[in-house]
Amino acid sequence: PYTERTSDAPLDALGIQSAVIVLDDSASMQRRGNLLGSTLFEAARERARAIVRQLPSGSQVALFLTSTGSRAPVGELTAEKPRIEQALGEVR
Repeated sequence: PYTERTSDAPLDALGIQSAVIVLDDSASMQRRGNLLGSTLFEAARERARAIVRQLPSGSQVALFLTSTGSRAPVGELTAEKPRIEQALGEVR
């Protein structure tokens, strides 16, 4: 449900970054994917939240959904992490 790139460099050394998070909000993501009963979408959303929290201060993030007709919750890069967190909480 998500893709990420790993690096051997410590997060501190990476400095300010830009990230575009794309969540798959298709019907298939509503399947229960683990023993805790959460859906694949919920797991992807939680991973996205973790990524946002790990980004250094000043980093910019945008948030998009993949389904046709879905609006981009945050369609432009922003350094406002609370805005991204709120959007992640509202997407279904």
